[in-house]
Amino acid sequence: MLPFLEDMAKNLLPLHPKARIWISLQWFTKAQIDSVYAYIDRTSPEWFGGLVAGPSGPPIPETRQRLAKQYGLRLYPDLTHNIRSQFEVVDWDQAYSLTLGREAVNPRPAEYASIFAGSLPGVTGSFPIPMARTMM
Repeated sequence: MLPFLEDMAKNLLPLHPKARIWISLQWFTKAQIDSVYAYIDRTSPEWFGGLVAGPSGPPIPETRQRLAKQYGLRLYPDLTHNIRSQFEVVDWDQAYSLTLGREAVNPRPAEYASIFAGSLPGVTGSFPIPMARTMM
């Protein structure tokens, strides 16, 4: 995957010189994760922006520790699912659960802000939380 991304960056950067490619390690095996870190440590790719941490990926503190400091770490929390998710809605009404399912529209701005604030140390930003303040 990484050589493919490097090749893709060669086409991307002439048109968008400030663009960077971010990678998620969700569902990677330990060997695949170790391979990604070895590649990053060995090559220090300029096209690489950082890692995206989400459910089914390595823990955020471990990711930040293993990732070279010049690269960012963005959170990709599972905030769009109300049930059977990383941040389930507490006491989600059974009627909503059965009729609307896990991806119903359910804005939770105060809860999202709390989740993001609790994970802030060492991260560059978060999706879907706006990153303007942390990206500059």
